[in-house]
Amino acid sequence: MSNNITKQAVKDLCDAYKKFFKGLAKKPRLKSRKGSKVSFYNDNVKLKIKEMSVLLEKVGWLETSEQIPVGVTYTNPRVSFDGKYWYLSVGTEQEQEKETLTDEVVGIDVGIKDLAICSDGMVFKNINKVVVVKKIEKRLRRLQRRVSRKYEMNKEGSRFVKTCNIIKIEKQIRRLHRRLTNIRDNHVHQATNTIAKTKPCKVVMEDLSVSGIVTWLKLSRSRNCMN
Repeated sequence: MSNNITKQAVKDLCDAYKKFFKGLAKKPRLKSRKGSKVSFYNDNVKLKIKEMSVLLEKVGWLETSEQIPVGVTYTNPRVSFDGKYWYLSVGTEQEQEKETLTDEVVGIDVGIKDLAICSDGMVFKNINKVVVVKKIEKRLRRLQRRVSRKYEMNKEGSRFVKTCNIIKIEKQIRRLHRRLTNIRDNHVHQATNTIAKTKPCKVVMEDLSVSGIVTWLKLSRSRNCMN
């Protein structure tokens, strides 16, 4: 493990508090090791990239599934794990062409029956109500009940023993959570990309507290893809 990972964590916390005191962000909260995303920082100076391969500090050369731009300046390299694959994300600088926008203003109304309804007539369905998502959620509930029974069967006093079967089931649960997240993220990305392709000069959206609605059990599942 590189010492740059710990140093960057302190720098990130320092930047978060600076934004908080300037009124640009909320107060930093302690991230739970259980619920946070598995990721770590890699020094951009020691990051080396060749054709379909990358050199990570303290890890070595690894093959990549896509070609990363070569001969550019890299910023803030991060390595993350989604339960199945490892990803490397880096920032690069390049010139951006200025788009010619129209005079149209698009208003977006988010809902429960549909994901979003636009003022120009575009309607995006709620992905949580399709058959594929419902089947995955049903499979997920079944596995969660199964692993809960396994924990109760292997309980020793006040301590829960994690067996090989429990580890296997929990791995399947993580894969299903990953698949649901990818389906929802892809649906939201396709919706926002469709709106952006119309090139409106302004996009207006209602000031809705999604985090507050998610705490309501009856609406949390319907609003999950908007979070």
